[in-house]
Amino acid sequence: MLGRSRDPAQVFVFLIVTGCFVCQLSLGTEVKSSKHGHTDVVIIGGMGDLSKRYLMQGFYSLVTKYTTEHTSFTFYPTGRTDPKNTEPILSKVLDERLTCETVDGPACKKSKEDFINSVKYAQLKTDEHYKTFCDGMKIKWENLMNGELNAHIHVIFYLSIPSSGYLSAAQYINNYCRMKHENWKVKVVLEKPFGLDRQSAKAMGLKLSDSFSEEEIYRVDHYLGKTVVREILNFRKQNDRMEAMLNKDHVEQVEIFMKETIGVQGRIDFYDQTGVMRDVFQNHLTELLTILAMEIPQNLSSSIDIKVNKLRLLKQIAPAKMSATLLGQFSDYLKDAEKEQADLEKSKFTPTFAAVMLKVHSPRWDGVPFILAGGKKLDERSGYVRVVFKRNFVCVNNCRDKNLQQLIFYIGHGQLKTPAILVSKSIGQPVWPQGVSDQSSVTIPSELFGQKSEDLFIGIPHKDPTAYTVLIEDLYLGIKDNFIGTNHLLSLWDIWTDVSSLSSKYPPTIYEAGDKDGKLSFRVTNNKLEYTENVSESVTMVTGEAPIQNETFGQTPSSFLGNKLITTNRQRLAFLLAEDIAHSIQKTLKRSLFYHIAFSGGKSPVILFETLAQHFADIPWQYVHIWQVDERCVPATDKDSNFGTIEEYLLKYVRLPYFNIHPMPVEITGKLCSANDNGLQLYQDLIKDQISDKRFDYIVLGLGTDGHTASLFPNDLSLSAIRQFTAYAYGPEHSFETQRMTLTLPVINKAKQISVFVTGKGKRQILKQLEDTEGSKDEYPILGVKPDIGNVTWFIDSEALID
Repeated sequence: MLGRSRDPAQVFVFLIVTGCFVCQLSLGTEVKSSKHGHTDVVIIGGMGDLSKRYLMQGFYSLVTKYTTEHTSFTFYPTGRTDPKNTEPILSKVLDERLTCETVDGPACKKSKEDFINSVKYAQLKTDEHYKTFCDGMKIKWENLMNGELNAHIHVIFYLSIPSSGYLSAAQYINNYCRMKHENWKVKVVLEKPFGLDRQSAKAMGLKLSDSFSEEEIYRVDHYLGKTVVREILNFRKQNDRMEAMLNKDHVEQVEIFMKETIGVQGRIDFYDQTGVMRDVFQNHLTELLTILAMEIPQNLSSSIDIKVNKLRLLKQIAPAKMSATLLGQFSDYLKDAEKEQADLEKSKFTPTFAAVMLKVHSPRWDGVPFILAGGKKLDERSGYVRVVFKRNFVCVNNCRDKNLQQLIFYIGHGQLKTPAILVSKSIGQPVWPQGVSDQSSVTIPSELFGQKSEDLFIGIPHKDPTAYTVLIEDLYLGIKDNFIGTNHLLSLWDIWTDVSSLSSKYPPTIYEAGDKDGKLSFRVTNNKLEYTENVSESVTMVTGEAPIQNETFGQTPSSFLGNKLITTNRQRLAFLLAEDIAHSIQKTLKRSLFYHIAFSGGKSPVILFETLAQHFADIPWQYVHIWQVDERCVPATDKDSNFGTIEEYLLKYVRLPYFNIHPMPVEITGKLCSANDNGLQLYQDLIKDQISDKRFDYIVLGLGTDGHTASLFPNDLSLSAIRQFTAYAYGPEHSFETQRMTLTLPVINKAKQISVFVTGKGKRQILKQLEDTEGSKDEYPILGVKPDIGNVTWFIDSEALID
C-alpha cells in the first residue's frame, strides 16, 4: 500500500469525486476546538490531470498550514484501475510535483514525506468497490468519534470526474458512506461544467439534492481563487474616486478576456459537447463581469451581502444574443478530431473561440458594452478585466497621456508574467489593497495595453498562491463566498443557455494558431459585433436589401409548386426566415409608419419565435403589429393556445407596445367561439381599422400533414368564405372540440408577402402529394394560397424535403 497504515483516529474523509460535498459547519471552528478534528479527503478521479497538477499540491499546502496536535488528515485519491498498477504512478507524481511554499531543506523533505504517508490510493469503479470502501471508512469514523478522542469527523468528497458521473457518484456516497452522528459532517465538491444548459443544471441540482443539502455542496470556479480576482472588490472599496467613475457616464467599454495557447488534444469529445461557451463564458468570464459590475456591499466581510449583490447583478444582465456573438475554430481542430475518431459532423461546428457583447440593464451600467472574448490556440496565455474610460475625463496636472484612461485587473501570465493591477496615471494614484504594492523588482514591458508602462501605476501582489490552493483552504474552513450556489448557477444559465446551444449550429470562422492572420479581430458597432476582415462571417441582423440566398446543395430544387424554395437544416432555416422578416420590416418602415405581420399557430413556429427573439431583438419592434393567422377556441392561459405560444417564445423578449399585439378574440364574456358572439366581426373590424389597405405586410403559414394551412382544413365550409376576413373552422376531426378561428383565403391572399414554413420528416408525404396532385383547395387548402400581388416563398427543411 502507498503510505503507512494509520490509526483509525486519524481518519477524516475528504473525498475528491469530481465534485465536492462540503460540510455544514465551518471547519475553522473545529480547528480551534479542543477536541480532535480529523479530515478524510477522498478524490474521485484522483489520478486525473486536475488532481495531479493542482489538487494534491493544494491539499499539501493545506496540511502544512493546518496540521496540529488536534487536527489530522488522510487523503484517498481514487481511480478505476487496480492499485498494483496505480500506486507506483501516484507515488512518482507526488515525489515530483509537490512544492514546499513555507519551508525548505530538511523541513521541506520531512513535510513531503509526512504528506505522502497520509495518501492512500483506493479503487472505486463498481458498486461493490464503493460499498467495501465506505464500510471500512465507517468503522474508522465510529472508532474516532466514540473513542478517547471523541473526534469531529469531516468528510470531503471531491468529484474530479466528468459531470456525467456526478449523480451516480453522489448516490454511491449517500447510500454507502453517509453517517448519522452529530460529530460527522460531509462536503461534496463539484467541478464545472455544471450542466449543459439551464434545464439540465436545474435537473442535476434537484437530483443532487436527494443526496446532499445545499450547505453540503461546493461548486468550484477556480477563477474565483485567482489572486487579482480576489482583490477586485477590495480595490474598488478602497478607491472611492475610481469607484465613482465605474458607470455609464465615464466608461466607454469593458473588456474581459481569457486567452490560451493550448488546444484540446485528447479532449475533443468533451469539447464537442461543451465548446468554448460552456467552457469559459458561462462561468469564468461572467464571474469576472459580476465582480466588476456588482454594487459593493457596505460590509465586504459579509458573504451573504456579497452573494445577494452578485445575484442581483446577474439578474440585470440581458441574455446573450447571437447577433452580438462571433465564433471561431482553430484550423487544426478537425485534424485533431479525426485522429480521436470524433463525430466530424459535430466537430466542424464546435467553437474554440468566441467574442460576445453583453449588456447590463441597471442605472449604473445601462448602455455600456461588456465585451467577453476567449479561446484556444491564441497568441498568448493571459486573462484580464480592462475598463476603458471615455475621453470626457480631463486631466489637469501631471498628465502624460491624455488620450487613454484605463483600469486593468491583470490575472496573470502573458506579457507581465505576474498578476497585477494597472491604473493610468492620468486618473490618479490608487490605494493598493493590503498585500499589493508598487512594482519594484518585476521586469515590466515598455508598453502595456497601448500605453507606455511609465504612464501606468502598477501594483503587484506580494504572494500568488495557486487558485486551487486558495479555494481548498476556503473549502476546509467552510467559507463559501467563492463557490457557486444553485440560484447563482441558474442565473448564469439564464444568460447563456440560448447562445451556448445555438453556437453549435453555425459554422465558425477558421483561424490559424496564434491568429497570425488577424482573422479574429473584430469591431463593436451599435448592438452587434463584426469581424473586421470579413463582416459576412458574423451573425448579424440583415438591414440591407440583399435577397435571401438559397442554401441548398447538389441537385436540391430551387422552387416548389412554382414558387421560390429555401431549404437547409431546421435551425438555419428558421434563421433565414427570421432574417427575411427582419429585412422586410426594415424595408417597409422606410416608407410606412407601421408593419403588420400575422403568425400561424402550432408548435412549428416556436423555433422561429426563438430565433427572432434571440437574433433580432433590435428590430424596431415598437412599430411592428403582431397578428394571428389562427387560434384554437381555448382560453389564452391554456397550454394549447396559439397566442400563449407567441407570448412565451417571442413577446416576452422583445419591446413591443401592448396595443401593437392583436390576439384573436376567441373568448368573450366567458364564452369560447360562440356563434352568438361577435368575435369574428371584432377581429375583422380591427384589421380594417389598423391596416389602411387591408393588406398584411407579411404572413407566416404552416402546412399540415393533410394539406391544411392556417386553420383551413380540407372540405371545411371556411374555405368558401369570400367576403369574410375571419371564419370559424372545426379542425381535422370537424368537431366542436377542435374548433378554431382563422383568417380566410381572401385576406391571406391580399398579403404582400407570404412564407410557408415546413419542418420535419413527417411532412415528406404531403409534400410529395402536393407535387404530384392536380387537386383543388378543397382537397388541399394550401393550394388556395395564391397572392393577388405578393409572392410566396417556401421554407422547407432538409428533413422534410429529402427522402
